[in-house]
Amino acid sequence: MFYPALTRRADYRSPYSRGDFYADYKEYADEISEDCQHRCVYCDATMSENMGGDNMQLDHFRPQKLFPELCCDPNNLVLSCPACNRLKSDHWPADKSSGRSYSGIEGFIDPFSENRLMFFELVETGTILAKKDPAGYIIKLLCMDRPARRTLRKRRILRDEARTL
Repeated sequence: MFYPALTRRADYRSPYSRGDFYADYKEYADEISEDCQHRCVYCDATMSENMGGDNMQLDHFRPQKLFPELCCDPNNLVLSCPACNRLKSDHWPADKSSGRSYSGIEGFIDPFSENRLMFFELVETGTILAKKDPAGYIIKLLCMDRPARRTLRKRRILRDEARTL
């Protein structure tokens, strides 16, 4: 129901036979959306649940400002709701040279290499809690327990309970 396992496709379409990437990363929007199961990789809102009618956006998981070489690399792109994308911005507290996305209590969980449910706990009220680091950092930075997201999660839980009955 929450934070499904995500898998990246082995190959992203490219106009070049030698595998170069598109010059405009937005060309990957449909494929990235499918790989992310049409969900924000941070708050888990789906495209149909996204409040306010705003479209989902592509986020550079490793910020392009800090990692310009990854600007058009589809393996660095994730789907994000506008609020999470704006709040995450260019934040990257992890050591750039380590290759890891977090260190200690700060950083981001790579949705394609980690089980996010090992980091987050969701309760029937729709509240999201940190199980282990760096979940607390992400919840606070991205305001993931904002009322609109709590309502979204609670509604999803209630729908699932209704289906079960």
